[in-house]
Amino acid sequence: MLKNIISFPFLILIKLYQYTFSYFLGNRCRYLPTCSNYAIESIKKYGIWVGGWLFFYRFMRCHPLSGHGYDPVPDELPDNCIWYKPWTYKIKKVFE
Repeated sequence: MLKNIISFPFLILIKLYQYTFSYFLGNRCRYLPTCSNYAIESIKKYGIWVGGWLFFYRFMRCHPLSGHGYDPVPDELPDNCIWYKPWTYKIKKVFE
């Protein structure tokens, strides 16, 4: 419950972006789901701290010299994740 209350303002800001700036600028994300949809999904799934860091990692990879394609929110985090070391959340990537 507390996770939802804390995450709610951030989700509103992302939705506001989607219905204003993103609507007029068009889809410019190189990945599926788009970066804003990825942010919403990761925050809903893992909360604002972990989901926010997953989104930040994804957003930093979204540029013309990076990859593209399907990049979903991970179903589970690696075992070595520590809350105060957020850079460990996305080290291991498993494709099944």
